[in-house]
Amino acid sequence: MNRELEKAYCLKVINGDEEAFTEIYTAYNVRLKRFIISYTNDNNLAEDVVQETFILLWEIREILNPEKSLLAFLLTIAKNKALNVLKKQKSSLSSHTKYQEIMFREMELNIQSLEYLDPHDLIVKDLESVIRKTLSKLPSKTRDIFEMSRYSGIKNKDIAERLDISIKTVEYHLSKALCELKGNVIRD
Repeated sequence: MNRELEKAYCLKVINGDEEAFTEIYTAYNVRLKRFIISYTNDNNLAEDVVQETFILLWEIREILNPEKSLLAFLLTIAKNKALNVLKKQKSSLSSHTKYQEIMFREMELNIQSLEYLDPHDLIVKDLESVIRKTLSKLPSKTRDIFEMSRYSGIKNKDIAERLDISIKTVEYHLSKALCELKGNVIRD
């Protein structure tokens, strides 16, 4: 869901719009579930955490800030709920057998990983992945010009001279790359 659409739905949810809430649920449900499963390895637990996350979202909708990332907010809620569940499970484990010791250590690692996780980092990683995939699908000349411009900081005039093409051609390739990136970022 793109940022503007997310903001619009967030404003509607604040005002109690159940259809907008359903749209948000549909957009982020699977993503949150995958996130929780990656730490708990438990499909049912992940489903419960996601359901509780959305229930809490509805209950506290009046305090939502549409200017901030709703996905990051949901990831934070899900993270904290998963941490609570993992900590409860950890405290109930007894370390008498080797298997239980291994489970205990794995749970401890998952708890530590979740505690230090910043949901904004996940969003940045997703965005970087979309950018890498998009660039890999561009024609090589378009990709090379984009990388020279954006990653190496080379001016359009210098790129044109290096590649023996016009500045308008450089601008065309940059525009083409940016259109593709924008389209793919919005879709994801």
